Amino acid sequence: MARVLVVDDDATIRQLLTFAFTMEGHTVETLSDGRGVVEALQASAERVTVFMDVMMPHMDGLEVCRLLMEEPALLSRHVIVLMSAGLIPGEPLPGAVRETLAKPFNLERALLMVERLNAQPAALATNETPSVDMGVPVRAV
Repeated sequence: MARVLVVDDDATIRQLLTFAFTMEGHTVETLSDGRGVVEALQASAERVTVFMDVMMPHMDGLEVCRLLMEEPALLSRHVIVLMSAGLIPGEPLPGAVRETLAKPFNLERALLMVERLNAQPAALATNETPSVDMGVPVRAV
C-alpha cells in the first residue's frame, strides 16, 4: 500500500481524502498548508504520493513545487499531484508535478490515481514541461 500526504487548507477535503485512502489500506498524513512538505518528504525513506492544493495560506502549492525543483533527489522518490479548481487546461505547471486533479474531484479517480502512480517509477523525465490536462497525466514516464 502507498504512503500519501494530503496538503490542503480545507479540512473537509483533508478528512475526505484521509478516510478514502485509509479505507483502501494506505497510510495517510495531512498538512493544512505547504509548510512542512519538503521536510516531510526529506524524512521519508518510502515513496510518498502528495495530493497538494494550489491555493493555501502561508505557503501555496506552487511555492512548494518551486522548492522541490531544487531537490531532484526528492523528486526521484516522491510523486506530486496538484489539486485545484482554478487549473487552466494547457497552462504550464512546475516540473515537480506528475499529475493534476481538478476540484471538485471524483473520489474514485483520486483512489485510482494513487494506485496507478505507485505502480510507476517515481523519477520524472526532465525534458518535458508539464501542463494542466485536467486529470490526464501531465508527463509520460
